[in-house]
Amino acid sequence: DADKPATVQNFLSYVRSGSYTNMIMHRVATNWVAQGGGIWVANRGTPSNALASIPTFSSITNEFKVGRFYSNIYGTIAMAKTSDPNSATSQFFFNF
Repeated sequence: DADKPATVQNFLSYVRSGSYTNMIMHRVATNWVAQGGGIWVANRGTPSNALASIPTFSSITNEFKVGRFYSNIYGTIAMAKTSDPNSATSQFFFNF
């Protein structure tokens, strides 16, 4: 959290708010990445279960050049973004 404070705080905010409860990993690619944080199962365990988008907080500033450099090293976690470098919200991925 010392190297990427906004990123860590953002991820922990989603965890602490319960936003990741019943979340699914919606993209898993062998020897590359596992991505989650965008979709959860609503009404889990009932006949009316459905996939739903996780509500998002404000996007965060990209911390690529803040602290130590970790560019997609095995075992790291990062926030997913669009082509806008400052667009990360709830989606994250593990590198492997």
